[in-house]
Amino acid sequence: MTDVSLAKCGSYDQEKVDAAVKAVMKPLGGFKAFFKKNEKVLLKPNLLRGCPPEAAVTTHPAVVDAVARALIDLKCEVSLGDSSFFGSTRKTAEAAGLAEVCDRLGVPIVDLRKGKKVKFKNGIMPSLTLGKAALEADAILNLPKLKTHSQMYYTCAVKNLFGCVSGPKKGLLHLTLADAEAFSQMLLDINSVIKPRLNLVDAVIGMEGAGPARGTPKKAGFIAAGNSTLAVDWVTSGLVGLDRNKIFYLTQAQKRSEFKFNPIDVKVVGVEPAKLKIPAFKPAGLVSVETMPIFVSRFSRLIRRSGIFNPLT
Repeated sequence: MTDVSLAKCGSYDQEKVDAAVKAVMKPLGGFKAFFKKNEKVLLKPNLLRGCPPEAAVTTHPAVVDAVARALIDLKCEVSLGDSSFFGSTRKTAEAAGLAEVCDRLGVPIVDLRKGKKVKFKNGIMPSLTLGKAALEADAILNLPKLKTHSQMYYTCAVKNLFGCVSGPKKGLLHLTLADAEAFSQMLLDINSVIKPRLNLVDAVIGMEGAGPARGTPKKAGFIAAGNSTLAVDWVTSGLVGLDRNKIFYLTQAQKRSEFKFNPIDVKVVGVEPAKLKIPAFKPAGLVSVETMPIFVSRFSRLIRRSGIFNPLT
């Protein structure tokens, strides 16, 4: 069985977040069950863009604060990194309130745009450039934000690892792999290489509607944790009322032997889901490149035909 733990968390008050993080980790054996003294642990939050915490675009500082302190107490060497979509990771972290936390706790901020080429034997692409710090860390603690997504329907633990992709081609992948099923296969390829030891989801306030950046903040009131990105996404997407059949990587992973993922093996521990009383989230209106404004779809087709960017290289 693969455990996914749940804990109530009604606000971002630091004491309440600290208590919720402790509660969600208790059924899993606490942080000490996942991390050891002197290990280099990379925190991977969602730092999509430099928005204030109340916009619910990025992982909330209070969650990062609680987790970072727990690891520091274990004498881990903690750093925080992402490959922000807009601007440098440092600038994005400053705008999102994470830099203040990191500076106060002595946690270095690393930019995952410094990368290393990784080859995939049977991937949808032969290779991708992934963040060097993510590849070289002893362990990764994935800190996603629960949100709906206009292209992928849902973004949480699996999709958050797309932030480990580095290099100038990253921004074009959403265009060249415009089909959600193809993009999902790429996400699984990334997850086959970048394997977080723990995933802890900020779902205190998530985002519904036109996510991942233009949706509406909505209270979900919980934190989730587990060692499987797929199991965590299976549980959390169901909790907010989304159709799992539209989350293609969840169905695709069940057919890929390297993941050994079967939803019947997922066990929810901690607080009972019914006690969370989570309102259903409004899905995003799904869009593809072909349904975007004509100049976007034409640009996508142009770069695919021209060879300026080929996702298969």
